[in-house]
Amino acid sequence: PIQVDHEYAMGLMLEMFGEIWRVLRDGGWIVVWYTPVHYDWVRLNLQGHRFDSESGLCLFCEKHILRDRIWLANNYSCVRSPFRFWVNPYPNHWRKPDRVADGHEIQRFLTKETEPFFLAGKQDATTPILLRSDRGNVFDFNSVPPEVRRHVHHKPWGLLAEILSLISVPGSLGGDAGAGSGSIIEAAYGSQRKVIVAEMDEEYHEACLNVATTLLRKKGWGPDSVVSWLKTKFSR
Repeated sequence: PIQVDHEYAMGLMLEMFGEIWRVLRDGGWIVVWYTPVHYDWVRLNLQGHRFDSESGLCLFCEKHILRDRIWLANNYSCVRSPFRFWVNPYPNHWRKPDRVADGHEIQRFLTKETEPFFLAGKQDATTPILLRSDRGNVFDFNSVPPEVRRHVHHKPWGLLAEILSLISVPGSLGGDAGAGSGSIIEAAYGSQRKVIVAEMDEEYHEACLNVATTLLRKKGWGPDSVVSWLKTKFSR
């Protein structure tokens, strides 16, 4: 059975950051969605910091998570860490113009119209550069209607395609370590890109397979064609 408790999920993310650093090309980008309460945790760990739970010191740069909080707020990476992403500290936001209610107490909570995400680049010998500079950090896309939503965090593929246009070119290969609804597959297909996805939950794994199969059939690609392409791509 898949563990879904908070501690397990946070530990899995830490391992995932290291593995993404390992396979991502230098100068490449990743997109990380998060909840506001985890802003500092996600940013600092993406930057390569690993804080000891007892001493509070980073295992690599020895900055203290509380004593050095001003320095940490202004620093873009832990230079001594073996895996450190450059992280723009100003988050990007998906804004949902069609969001009119939340389900929270309306007297104490405003309707949550946005979801934040980081753009983080692998900066080793190459400086990560966005491929477009013609837009702001707010992405206006309506949410996916409940009747066709395949996942609680199902994002419209047009939103993901717009983000892909900032960090990749047509024909390039990307990956998604938690594909969920599979909308990243639709976004890659719709923007002439390729993507390899992973999903641990059996239900969502099946949904991703259905999305991929439908799109591949539209393109005239059967299983034999896919296997042949994979062998060519990863034969080195």
